[in-house]
Amino acid sequence: MKRWWIAALIAGGSIAAVVGADWGGSLGTSLPCRRNWGWLPSYSIRRSPTESAVFRVGPARVKVCYGSPRARGRKMLGGAAVPFGRLWRTGANEPTTIRTSAPILVAGHRIVGKASLYTVPGPETWEVVLNRSTAQWGIESAYDDGVRAQEIGRTVLPAETRPRYQDEFSIEAIGGPGEGSARLVLRWENTEVQIPVEPAPD
Repeated sequence: MKRWWIAALIAGGSIAAVVGADWGGSLGTSLPCRRNWGWLPSYSIRRSPTESAVFRVGPARVKVCYGSPRARGRKMLGGAAVPFGRLWRTGANEPTTIRTSAPILVAGHRIVGKASLYTVPGPETWEVVLNRSTAQWGIESAYDDGVRAQEIGRTVLPAETRPRYQDEFSIEAIGGPGEGSARLVLRWENTEVQIPVEPAPD
């Protein structure tokens, strides 16, 4: 019996190490989305499930991991939960992350291996914030000076109004206008924002 418990603990620890590790590159695009076991809320049942989008951009395989909150009758974008003009983790739980097997351009900024994706929503435009730091908990108060110092860049993109309401926040990849390119489509409530993703030049 003792051996069974030891084996179970080792197996559980190994799984937690894999899912909790800060993977990037080719391995990161194949493994499950990361859970931050160093943060107490990771052990609770999540009302905002972890979702992902996997797609290709030129030679790169790309995986986006994010928590998908629900509005559930509340006003989220521009409301108390996600006020306009303030940094947002672009989802829930851990920060939204982009993992890529080869260098890519996201909103014009070069990403190698992995990056976190934050946004500053507004009524007409959203500011996209890309950061090398991915190991922090996603809550905006964790975006301290140390994390801020690792920013890759910021880009302002237009926000569109959609006639169809969507209760859950989602990130979907669609084909882009250029060969081998894509767009990350962020949708929530009646808002849609498209982020261009392209192969990075050599």
